[in-house]
Amino acid sequence: MERENLVETVTADNHGEPVTAHYFVQDGVIHANIAGRTLLSPVGNCSPQNTVKALLSSHLLQRQRWRHTGESRLDRENRPG
Repeated sequence: MERENLVETVTADNHGEPVTAHYFVQDGVIHANIAGRTLLSPVGNCSPQNTVKALLSSHLLQRQRWRHTGESRLDRENRPG
């Protein structure tokens, strides 16, 4: 189990480029810093490390999707229909 308030680092591989995320656990909540944004997630059944790895992987997939479509989140939110 992760110790509370201790900053940890996880790294994922993005096409040969290492991408890191930093996180800590406080009062049962994971505080993850991914690409300069803080994401909060409750501590669940899996380890905080695995949760942050999943969040980081999701971020990388989303970033890759944006690059292929040329569309940002704001573009999608303001799209008619």
